[in-house]
Amino acid sequence: MKVAFGMKAHSGWAALVALGTRGGELQVVDRRRVDLAEKDEASWAKQPYHAAEHLDAGEARDLIRRGLEAARRIAVREMRAAVKRARSGA
Repeated sequence: MKVAFGMKAHSGWAALVALGTRGGELQVVDRRRVDLAEKDEASWAKQPYHAAEHLDAGEARDLIRRGLEAARRIAVREMRAAVKRARSGA
């Protein structure tokens, strides 16, 4: 089965969906909510722009960079897990 994956980011989380076809019919293969902030950083990472708004420019830039790097790292990890699930048929 060919599968297409997509993510839609929200504040601190993303919707992950995988669609495939079976017998010409489009099916939802996987659907889940993915948290894009590590638990130990969740207090600021879910809304990094709000957390940074009262910091000086350099500190704000560093905070946003950390949040973006964490979100990307988690998204890649979750997308790899989704591909693995799709390949195994789970």
